Amino acid sequence: MKHLLYRFLTRKQREQKGQWCLHFMIITGPLLIYSLLFWSAMAHAQSMNVSSLPDQIWVFYNQKNPVDYTQLQQAHPVHHYDLDQVDIIEQQFSMGLSASPEQARERALERIRNLRPTQIEQLKQAYTGIVTAWQMQIKRLPAIVFDYDGRQYVIYGQRDGQRALQEFQKWQKNH
Repeated sequence: MKHLLYRFLTRKQREQKGQWCLHFMIITGPLLIYSLLFWSAMAHAQSMNVSSLPDQIWVFYNQKNPVDYTQLQQAHPVHHYDLDQVDIIEQQFSMGLSASPEQARERALERIRNLRPTQIEQLKQAYTGIVTAWQMQIKRLPAIVFDYDGRQYVIYGQRDGQRALQEFQKWQKNH
């Protein structure tokens, strides 16, 4: 159809059209090349499973089983819980209490009434970790949980969050 239309143009119209096409190609050529490069890069990124990042990530650890999740946290929000925090806070809270149960009880109640908002937030965070680990049926530490499409996948024993993500993505690619 294009050839047929081109035949019916006069010689002058064909020359003008040719010049216009040349100018058009000079202007749009680099744009076309960049757009092709962009789309090929996007296709490559999809083939590399970049889109398979989990919806949420939880990291459970304690003092004996720490996890380095800093690199993982730079790329994705991470819920992290040190499950020893409850014991640490309780030890700090009970420090200096009397040996007498009645005096210790009164002093403990006084401390509870005088908790600062930051201390309340620490307690809340610590117990949230315990409850969340219990709800997710975490069996041992360290544990990193990936939530993907409404399903949860747990990797136990990995102390490097980034490696755990790579293991999850490798497993996901094979299943």
